[in-house]
Amino acid sequence: GEYSEFYSKINFNQRMYTGNDPLQRRREDFNVREAYLYIGNFLHPSLGLQVGRQRFRDKREWLYDDQLDAVRLHFARSNLKVELSAAKGLVGPTGSRSDQYHFIGYAQYRFPGRRYLSGYVLKRNDLTPRDEDPVWYGLSSRGTLWRSLDYWTEASRVKGRRGQLLLRGYAWDAGLSYRFRLPWQPSLAAGYAFGSGDNNLNDGVDGNFRQTSLNDNTSRYNGLKRYYYYGLLFRPELNNLRMPSLDLGISPSEQWSLNLSYHIYRQAVP
Repeated sequence: GEYSEFYSKINFNQRMYTGNDPLQRRREDFNVREAYLYIGNFLHPSLGLQVGRQRFRDKREWLYDDQLDAVRLHFARSNLKVELSAAKGLVGPTGSRSDQYHFIGYAQYRFPGRRYLSGYVLKRNDLTPRDEDPVWYGLSSRGTLWRSLDYWTEASRVKGRRGQLLLRGYAWDAGLSYRFRLPWQPSLAAGYAFGSGDNNLNDGVDGNFRQTSLNDNTSRYNGLKRYYYYGLLFRPELNNLRMPSLDLGISPSEQWSLNLSYHIYRQAVP
């Protein structure tokens, strides 16, 4: 329609087994990844309403990249974008669960020169026996500083409770990336990430930062492929961790690119 759409993304697959084992039978999987209704011009030309299973994703997937059953209200005007959401988790590979509820407020402003500043609040209500109800709030920024010099920054605090234990953690991640105007388009990126640890186990406060469990931590460093920028082998999250990183890349053509990454892992609190 003029102001509305329905979108779905459905995966269907079969697993076929060979051999004579009677326990190995054909298996069929049917998975609804996305199925939502979007209504634009909802009560106001700047408002949109999105209801159903939908993808939540930020640029670096540091906050979230997951499919959630949600009601999401969009506000967009000029260079400002705001989203308010109430969402329920799904059982899926990213670790979200069907007995977790998320309440999200997200705002982003675009400055001249392709620079973005975002702020967010994300509250999780956990109905599992673990009973961990954290609240994340933070700021992030990314964009171009000068010609081929890009930057990114992430800063977040987590508060809340796990049972009777107070949650108090913080994290940040910052870096620069430069693409040289040379043959094969070589690039260099350097960053430093930090997630707090707990230096006192008996004070009733857990000082470890934890990410949202909806995150993927994947991005591109001037190449064609997204990959885990905290390391492909261990895929760590920012929990009691200091991590400087260096990334070297080339992109000789539109068909292939190569990135080499170096990471140093150190505990914030031994």
